[in-house]
Amino acid sequence: MNVLIAKTIAECEQWADVAVVVDVLGTGSTLCSLLKRGKKDVLLFAEAKQAEAFAQTHGDFEVYCDEDLSVSHEGNSPYLASKASAHKPALVAGSSGAKAVMNLRNASTVLMGGFCNFYALAETLSNQGKDVLLIPSALYGMSDDVEDGLCVSALKDYIQRIGNPQDAIVEFNNTMRCDEFIKHGPKTADKDLKLSFKLDGLPIVPQISFSQEGYGVCHPAGTQAPAKWMGSWNQQPQQEAPAAARADDL
Repeated sequence: MNVLIAKTIAECEQWADVAVVVDVLGTGSTLCSLLKRGKKDVLLFAEAKQAEAFAQTHGDFEVYCDEDLSVSHEGNSPYLASKASAHKPALVAGSSGAKAVMNLRNASTVLMGGFCNFYALAETLSNQGKDVLLIPSALYGMSDDVEDGLCVSALKDYIQRIGNPQDAIVEFNNTMRCDEFIKHGPKTADKDLKLSFKLDGLPIVPQISFSQEGYGVCHPAGTQAPAKWMGSWNQQPQQEAPAAARADDL
């Protein structure tokens, strides 16, 4: 098994084996938190406007997005996701991590994660038996999101039985990015940091399958995506066929 780190968007688009999007302070950790919470219906949208249109016709969905929307929503936050109802469906939208995922339609398997599911993710990848492309979500967003680069390097080293992921976390704590996130990040910044950087604190691996509508359907790795979200959300449900008559009714 070869483990590579993506350098270009074109490389991601052409990748045909296992792909992993690492989004430490965004979608990756938020999805881990939602699935760990026990949610069965979790969707991923690359574009906030597409998510907004979906949420307008699906009022029961919790929405996590850092952009302004006309529908009620929270910021993209693993801490807020960890406090959500386990029974309500949720969607995450508009992040660089989501955009990275949507460029991986040629991949055989698409996974997400970060430090929060580090060991679970490494174990899942080791059991794949295929080549792996690690993709820092910063490739599709802010180049100063150094945490994604630190995590993919640590993950590659760990799979190859070298290095210690804790060293990468210590390195991040000494960066300007850490201070900036605390000072200028969301109101939950401190709690998001603690969840996102607790090694394997959320030991679940999100897998993303692509629906007919183009959004992602998230489910724990190794399980099937909920079939009800794989088709078109505008598609009318088919009427059930009449139940067959029982022999004693004839």
